[in-house]
Amino acid sequence: MLETTFIPINSEKCCQSSRTAVTFDLSFYRTKSTQEPKVEDLREFFRALPNFRMRDIDVEQLQKSLAEKGASRLEVKEAYDIDYENQSTGVYFQMFYTPTNSSNEEPSFPNLDPTGLGAHVNLVRPTYFALESFPLITQIADKFGLLTFDNQITSRHKEPFKADSATLTESWIATNSWAIGNFRKEGHSIKYLPRERLDYNWNFLRQCVGMQQRLGDHVFVPTRIFLAEKNSFLGTFVTWTDYIPMVLPSVDWIVMGQSKGGKDFSTRGFARFGDLLPILANDLRNLSEPVPHYLLSNDLTKDTRKKLEKLQLIDKKEFKALPPSVNVVDVPPN
Repeated sequence: MLETTFIPINSEKCCQSSRTAVTFDLSFYRTKSTQEPKVEDLREFFRALPNFRMRDIDVEQLQKSLAEKGASRLEVKEAYDIDYENQSTGVYFQMFYTPTNSSNEEPSFPNLDPTGLGAHVNLVRPTYFALESFPLITQIADKFGLLTFDNQITSRHKEPFKADSATLTESWIATNSWAIGNFRKEGHSIKYLPRERLDYNWNFLRQCVGMQQRLGDHVFVPTRIFLAEKNSFLGTFVTWTDYIPMVLPSVDWIVMGQSKGGKDFSTRGFARFGDLLPILANDLRNLSEPVPHYLLSNDLTKDTRKKLEKLQLIDKKEFKALPPSVNVVDVPPN
C-alpha cells in the first residue's frame, strides 16, 4: 500500500497540490437554521451502523502530530475520529469531527457555517472504494441536514450542495485517475485489472456472508479472492480443498488443495477454471443471484474425483501471489 499522510480537514485542493494527493477530501456545512451535530447524536448514529467506529482523539497529541507534519494548529478543545472499515471488502474511509471549529482556513459561504466535520476517501484505489463509501457519506450528511463541499478541482459544484453519491463518485473517479497517473510518473508500481473484474470481486465479497448464511455449513463460501501473476498476466484465484461442496466465483484459476489435519493443507497446483468446468458439468449450477457464481452443493462421485486427479495442473512456482499491500486499480496505463 502506498504510504499516506492524513492531515484532518482543511486539506489543499488535491489537484492543485505540489505533491500528489492521496485522499479525496470533503467538508460539511450547515445553514444558519440547522443545528451543529451533537457528539452524543453522532455516537448513537454510528453505533447503529455496521463497520463504523467513533473514538475520542487526544487533542494534545493531535496538535503535536500536526506540528510535525507542518500543518496549522487547530484551535479545538475536542476532536473525534470516525472510521469505516469493511473487513469483507477491504474498503475503508475516515471522517474527522471537531465540534464548534471556527478555523478561518475553511472557505466561507454566505448564510452557511462550517461544522468541523470532514470525510476523507483514499485515492489510488479501485472504483469500488467510491461505490461503497459515498452512499454512506451522503447518508450521514442527509441524516444531520448538512451540505457537502467538494473542493477538488474536478468538482462541478463550487459551493456546498446537497450531494448525491453518483455526483461524488464522478468527481472521485476523475481525481483518482489524475492521482494514479501522477503516481505512475513518480515511478510507483501500480497493477491494473479492468473495472468489471474488480467490481465483480467486490460484489462477490459483499455477498459472501449472506450466501454462507443461506447455504449453511455444508457448503463453503470463500471470503477472499486472491490475485496472482503468471508471467505478465494478472489474474484471480480461490482455493478448493478436498473437493468439498463450495461456491465458486468467476476466477481465472482454482488452487487445488488437500488438507493435512487442522488448518494445514498442501497445494497440488493451479487449475485453469475453464479446464474444471467440463469435468464438473453435471455437478455445478450456474447461478446469477445475488452475484454470478457456480454452486457445487453435493459431494462428488468417485468417477469425477478420478478425472480431477488426472487433470494437468500448473506448478505453483509459476505464480507470484500479490500481497494485500500491492495497489491494484482499474485505471489502465497510458
